[in-house]
Amino acid sequence: MALALQLAVSVQMRTADGYSLAGAIWRYLGYFTILTNLPVAVTHMRVALGRWPGGPLGFADPPRWLVYPVTCLAYLLARGAFDGWYPYFSIDFSIDVAAIGHARALGNSAALSVTMLIAGFAVVAAVRTLGQR
Repeated sequence: MALALQLAVSVQMRTADGYSLAGAIWRYLGYFTILTNLPVAVTHMRVALGRWPGGPLGFADPPRWLVYPVTCLAYLLARGAFDGWYPYFSIDFSIDVAAIGHARALGNSAALSVTMLIAGFAVVAAVRTLGQR
């Protein structure tokens, strides 16, 4: 429901700024948070319906967790190359190739991915440690 409301508000604001409907939706789908919230909403729905596969966390899980963010990153970089717009241009770990160049954007992306992987391993270790108590 929240995503639908956010889409409606975003489309209304973008079309008021002169975007077409397709352009407004294209811009809305350019943010990683939106792309991430869609599968999170589906996952929560599955959990609510009792369809989560379950099972204990293992150290093989964090690399699998990176598949979606890295795929989104590839999408954002390809999309930016296509239309010249990169979301999140103001954060320290920018991917705005036009502003910082390909090498730095890819370096920032690699650093962020490695940080996420380390955090994933830390979560698995914490869950295993707390589970042994």
